[in-house]
Amino acid sequence: MLGPSRPADVLLDAGHASFATIAGLGGGCEADLLPMIAGQPLESLRILATGAEVSDIGHADRIDTALRWVSLQAIDDSVIDLLQGRFAPAGRDQAGGGWWSAAAKVVVAAVMVQTLALAIEVYSTRSNEQALAAELEGQFRQVFGERERMVDPAFQIKSEFARLGSSGATRAEALALLKGLAPMLTADSRLVLQGFVYADGALEVAVRAPDATRFEGLREQVMLDPTLNVEIGSTSYEGKEVIGRIRIRRKA
Repeated sequence: MLGPSRPADVLLDAGHASFATIAGLGGGCEADLLPMIAGQPLESLRILATGAEVSDIGHADRIDTALRWVSLQAIDDSVIDLLQGRFAPAGRDQAGGGWWSAAAKVVVAAVMVQTLALAIEVYSTRSNEQALAAELEGQFRQVFGERERMVDPAFQIKSEFARLGSSGATRAEALALLKGLAPMLTADSRLVLQGFVYADGALEVAVRAPDATRFEGLREQVMLDPTLNVEIGSTSYEGKEVIGRIRIRRKA
């Protein structure tokens, strides 16, 4: 802020002199050593002084404080920026720092995108899981009716099927008979499968019907299959409803 192209050549403050002469010499020293260091008469220098420094040098211009005087000076490209390079404050672009800043932003953006993708995937998976659970519950109600308590449909269905025995052939035969009977039951929403037991090559099913006529109609439908033998088991009544048992086995 001092020198030939500036408003002053010398600044005196608290017994210290900062100077920049027309000969290109610049620096700082004790105020009483200034005439010797500057190498030229003080009368040829434009001097600013704070406080009592004015009384020592008659032609000095008085200022309040050095900081205030500096803050009032015009700034242009010729002034060295002391807040650059490794002295730059946090947040100012430093040499080589632009690349790292861009890389950090890219990493943060990638993490945010990945997190968003995972959140969408989790939401989609949960939605599919809820849809599958609702579908499984619907199938469970079709087979066991609305009155059956549902805790874990998959486990309950597996448990029922496990009662058929450990033989793979036995399970396959029982499943085949159930598959043949299922369309007849689902065709009439008033028919409800109460349970089934497979033993000695015969599948015995318990069916709840709104009346005896509906139950007989189911039996007659099953008898239309020439490959099956159909027998009527026990029948009980609960009000107007009928719970009947049908025993089905394949003809020899």
